[in-house]
Amino acid sequence: MLIKDLLIRQKFNDNVAVTCGKNKVTYAQLFEIAEKTAQTIKPYVTNYKNIAILFSNSIEYIISFFSILFLDKVVVPIEHNIKQNELENILNYCDIGLVLIGNDHVGLLKNACESSRSNIIIFNMESGILENKDIDKCANISDCSDDVAILMHTSGSTNSPRRVMLTNKNIISNIEANVEALNISKADTTLISLPMCFSYCNTAQFLSHIYCGAKLVIMDTIFLPATFFALVEKEKITNFMTVPTIAKTLLIPKIQKPLKSLKWISIGGASIDNRTLKNLLKSFKNIDFIKTYGLTEASPRVTTLLAKDCKRKMSSIGKAMKGIQIKIILENGNEAKEHENGELLVKGSNIMEGYYNNKEETNKIIKDGWLHTGDIGFLDEEGYIYLVGRKKNIIISSGINIYPEEVEEILMAHPAIELAYVYGISDNAYGEIPLAKVIIKKGAKVTDIELIQYCKEKLSDYKIPSKITFVNELQYTNNMKIKRIGSLNGK
Repeated sequence: MLIKDLLIRQKFNDNVAVTCGKNKVTYAQLFEIAEKTAQTIKPYVTNYKNIAILFSNSIEYIISFFSILFLDKVVVPIEHNIKQNELENILNYCDIGLVLIGNDHVGLLKNACESSRSNIIIFNMESGILENKDIDKCANISDCSDDVAILMHTSGSTNSPRRVMLTNKNIISNIEANVEALNISKADTTLISLPMCFSYCNTAQFLSHIYCGAKLVIMDTIFLPATFFALVEKEKITNFMTVPTIAKTLLIPKIQKPLKSLKWISIGGASIDNRTLKNLLKSFKNIDFIKTYGLTEASPRVTTLLAKDCKRKMSSIGKAMKGIQIKIILENGNEAKEHENGELLVKGSNIMEGYYNNKEETNKIIKDGWLHTGDIGFLDEEGYIYLVGRKKNIIISSGINIYPEEVEEILMAHPAIELAYVYGISDNAYGEIPLAKVIIKKGAKVTDIELIQYCKEKLSDYKIPSKITFVNELQYTNNMKIKRIGSLNGK
């Protein structure tokens, strides 16, 4: 099965597939519009393999997603609130030939193309206008195999915006394991508030429910608890997937309402503290809470802690899903014993093909078929997995990965900055938040407020350091690299 088959097999289904605000579309309509869009852009993508979509969560996002797959091309989802310099690097790095957009992003994309001198075809899904369609360009070079379906965002520096090559096999195997683990069916209605362009929502929620022919309700505004409760009641939502930051907001006493239709809430993307989870269980006794763990390189779902084990194994991330193998290894390569800390390794059909145009980094993380997660943990006597730390430098804020080197590059591009160091610290609201230490060039003057404003012009909001401290020196390792602070928050 291919990902596109998930919608093709629903082409005669007249049940509502997606609701977004006042708009709704059936599965049959969704298929028809996606097919028409594919035929519209088909003459212009013969030479291109990688096609990007730049939308906020919407019906248009889903139509664009499947229209690309209908042409057997590779989908490159781009975050809708991206900044111009970030967009320029993605367009170049991912060898983008065409971008599907809406009215909101026309100006941004044109400026990015002009600045980077990229000859990219632009199709405005809202106006139906196709621009740059007569350009003469050679076929774009692609590092993808024929089975690669998505280049999914993960952490990467500005000069190397790393993308994970996920195949049809990767995604379908992960969907099937996820559907079985969570018992998702066509009778379900899921509420989507997480970014659909990121792996967690893409596979575990968006595509898993399309697989079943279930109904998707997209929250087309920023997440507000009052809006959440109202939508659950109005649309009879049966399940919801979220990150700890959002889950905590449901505990505000004044806005809590009975949620009769809601069967379960799945929490992933970052670790949730036991106190918050206990309060959720106490406040919503009729709702099951499920913990999940994964990473983009694994499509992303790896483990599930089901509701029946949530109280007695609260600190655990559960067990591996069907078809996925895990093991804990020590630094010497030997397998760890029970309760012995080591690195978590994952193996299965869900493991990525590799990083796009980056075989060197791929070979570092995948060895003998095993994905080295960089997460440190242990197995208990019942085979449940616990995470205690992370080898990687990645900062996870509200379930979204932040690569510190990217922020450092931006800071050091400022004329007053000699050196910058970005790191994460634990935060009750966001899981982790980025902070920065900077060394100012001799004779230069700049304030922390000015630097934060500078970052706002160059970076997405979640990447901006919450605090910038001026220092005279930084600590270094023996090989003269900046000594980084470790993090104990799990993915």
